[in-house]
Amino acid sequence: MVKNEHYVPRFYLSKFATNNKIYAYDLENNNFFHTNINKIGCNNYFYDIDSDSLKESLKEYKEIYNITDEVFEKECEDIQFIEKALSRLEDKFSVLLAKFETDHSIINDEEFLRTLFLFLHAQSIRTKGFRDRLENIANQTKEWLQKLNIKNIDYPIDLEAKDIAKLNQIKELLSLSKVYRKALSFFDVYDIYIGINNTDTDFIISDNPMSYFFAGFNDICFPVNPKLAIIMQVKDAKDEFKICSIKPDENKQIFLTKKEVIKYNVLQQYSNSKYLLGSEKAIKDYILYMNFFSIINIIRNGSGNIE
Repeated sequence: MVKNEHYVPRFYLSKFATNNKIYAYDLENNNFFHTNINKIGCNNYFYDIDSDSLKESLKEYKEIYNITDEVFEKECEDIQFIEKALSRLEDKFSVLLAKFETDHSIINDEEFLRTLFLFLHAQSIRTKGFRDRLENIANQTKEWLQKLNIKNIDYPIDLEAKDIAKLNQIKELLSLSKVYRKALSFFDVYDIYIGINNTDTDFIISDNPMSYFFAGFNDICFPVNPKLAIIMQVKDAKDEFKICSIKPDENKQIFLTKKEVIKYNVLQQYSNSKYLLGSEKAIKDYILYMNFFSIINIIRNGSGNIE
């Protein structure tokens, strides 16, 4: 049984680490530290779920795929069903992503794009940051229902907010109908490009790296490694509503400037994340840039004193 379940996969963290060591910046406590990729982006038994709740979340699969009662009951006995399903997706995508790093042409391959979508969709939902938002919503909902003394409602008011959040996160993660609708929107709405970073500034990631994918932003960057990314842009979005307005070449490659890399890094910080992750130089350079921009804004706005 797996105890330490990663909501940011280790294979992905390893692309921004050296010898499985990654540098982290704690945004809440303003603290820097090195850590092993086995010890970050994870929580104990994060996805484990009881059989009845799993049955409820998987019932549409049973109906659509005509799964027998016997097989369905057996599958739902496994409290680590979610962890194992995500691990299978990670195993498949890690192989394809490694190939993409050396052969960018597979950006046109249907299998690669399907697996890319499934991975990004799952990654945008599976994190602690996503669950924390759901827990905040659950707390507010419970308080509102209790103040109004509303009891006869289909809402698990007797459960703790953290348990409601976990159940809702897993339902979102497993919903076939939502995956289907998101897939239709994704492949119809976005152009997909290769982001080449030849600058002296590396991409960094966070422990909630794809929240903007879930939100459906006009311009989304999936850092593959410190020097390579997959960029998804809404087809009819105007340049002023994109982070990067550089046009791709005939091979769908966008050669990013330092400004675009920094802006994509900023999104990682403001994604309801707790940690920024990467090399020590990349993280410290990023914080230096942010401090510099803060000083410039103070000067421009005429507020504060610069001595």
